[in-house]
Amino acid sequence: PPHQHRLPDAGGVIISSSGLVVSNIHTIFGAKKIIVHLSDGTSLSAKVLHLAEQDDLALLKVKSPSPLIPIEFADSNLVKLNDEVINIGSSDLLKETISGGNINGLGTNRVTKEIDLIKINITLYKGDSGGPLLNTDGRLIGMMIGKLKHKDRASFAIPSNKIKKLYLDYTK
Repeated sequence: PPHQHRLPDAGGVIISSSGLVVSNIHTIFGAKKIIVHLSDGTSLSAKVLHLAEQDDLALLKVKSPSPLIPIEFADSNLVKLNDEVINIGSSDLLKETISGGNINGLGTNRVTKEIDLIKINITLYKGDSGGPLLNTDGRLIGMMIGKLKHKDRASFAIPSNKIKKLYLDYTK
């Protein structure tokens, strides 16, 4: 149709060789069809398997003709203030960007003492949500979820341990 609504591109992370992908719920909300674009140019149709609304995480499944290479997880509870981080984004403004920065805030759960939110000094643009936040070893420490609207360079990520828990709970 001439007025078909198209959602902006957004990030996501392959977390299993069998085709499990995680992204943010807010990036797929309202989509009638979800397409995952791999770095080699391949496009794969995805279906939603599970939503973890409290963490804005969507677990997706793609069918690939060959096994996919999943990201390696780091323990997000080991990150510290001022750790160097790398973000891979896919905004409409700057396609396939790599940005560097530092962790400048950690939200910790009062009961479990685990990290609930990572604040970083990387500027996010529309479409960067769902992008991986990596440590300097290239392992996943989080997934970008958004930024403060009134401040530049104040962005947030969901810790990788929450993503890993979603994956492990789903595959039990």
